[in-house]
Amino acid sequence: MLAEVVEDISSTKKRLRIQIPKETVSNEINSAFQHLNLNAKVPGFRPGKVPFSILNKKFGRDVKAKVIERLVPDYYMRALKEVELVPVADPEIESQIEINSGEPLEMIFTVEVRPKPEKLDYEGIEIKDFPTEPTDEEIDKACERIRKERATLEPAETAEPGGQVVIDYEAFDGDKLIENVSSKDYQFDLGSKDLPPEFAKETLGKKAGDVYEFIVTYPEDHPGEDLAGKTIKFKVVLKDVKKQVLPDLDDALAKELGFDNLEKMQAKITENIQNMKKYYALEIQKREVSEKLLSRHDFELPETMLKQEIEFLMKEARSKQQNESDVKSDEELRAMVEPDAIRNIKGQTLIELIGEKEDITVEEDDMKKRLLEIARDSGMQLEALLEYYKTNPAALNIIRSNVYETKVLEKVVSKAIFVSEKGD
Repeated sequence: MLAEVVEDISSTKKRLRIQIPKETVSNEINSAFQHLNLNAKVPGFRPGKVPFSILNKKFGRDVKAKVIERLVPDYYMRALKEVELVPVADPEIESQIEINSGEPLEMIFTVEVRPKPEKLDYEGIEIKDFPTEPTDEEIDKACERIRKERATLEPAETAEPGGQVVIDYEAFDGDKLIENVSSKDYQFDLGSKDLPPEFAKETLGKKAGDVYEFIVTYPEDHPGEDLAGKTIKFKVVLKDVKKQVLPDLDDALAKELGFDNLEKMQAKITENIQNMKKYYALEIQKREVSEKLLSRHDFELPETMLKQEIEFLMKEARSKQQNESDVKSDEELRAMVEPDAIRNIKGQTLIELIGEKEDITVEEDDMKKRLLEIARDSGMQLEALLEYYKTNPAALNIIRSNVYETKVLEKVVSKAIFVSEKGD
């Protein structure tokens, strides 16, 4: 046995004694001297022919230091594995490490370790079930959106919802014309939010050539200095009117969109809606199991991890302070962020423990899928994104951690009990 826990200082701090066998130490020293003998330049001796006593006298201290440097990290990690401890901070060596001829190399460390809850309780969590089968109304709305996307504009007698008009309009603050708010030949889609809602309301039902006026009262917090808190009169000339003409929902429309017929297009729409509903349901369920995992487990957290997380969150909070009135003392900031730090460390620990128990790993295909999603959502070319992460391994590790957490939470969801709300 390489190691033994000589003292449980706390559930997250252990005193550990490690012994490296004397045979291993002796072999390493002999090997180091043999290598040194082949390369050492000692006056009066050919390479490989320097007596051991001379080598030991001249280089002994350096050889032992290098042997310690080589052996200690390796045996330290082996020892932790043997006693099933996962370090979360660098160890503290309690005494000087020395090699004594013919004796094992002994070390005593104090090390903070990852918590070990008495029981991992993550199966059978009750979470809300969500229906993912598309409704007729959802399918109809999706089909209507497609029709509107393929709509055309044709001349019309009067302005109607969904149509388009061309207008000249002037804005007046009292009798003063506000030139930078006025416009000519403005193409306005009725129903859009490019102009205040009064524009569409007053324009509907009007004909080309009509001239009309109305007022708009702007809120005090309106971003435009010329308009904030003011009541503005608008004079409008309606110059052109077009109506929206929707295509029929038929095989011809389906073929325009690349489908064999309307039935296949609607089947694809149904599949897309179902996939979207499943995605959002899973996102909500992952958040729910994450919260319930935290509430089901109570354990001590390593001091170093918690301290580092608190410092990170404090630094983040300071960076978001906008002005002097936002500034808080260190004590106030610490009290503010500590609950989040505890949640973060506790959650991270549970994710790791569950992932290890379930043998969850992040495969290359998982990373490719996630990077494709990032490229799609950000609008970046995949090649440019990959090049960025090649030069930013820390950022790539964050992505890997996120993928790992997602896979763990999805595993917990798969073991949950799904409960429908009353009336569902």
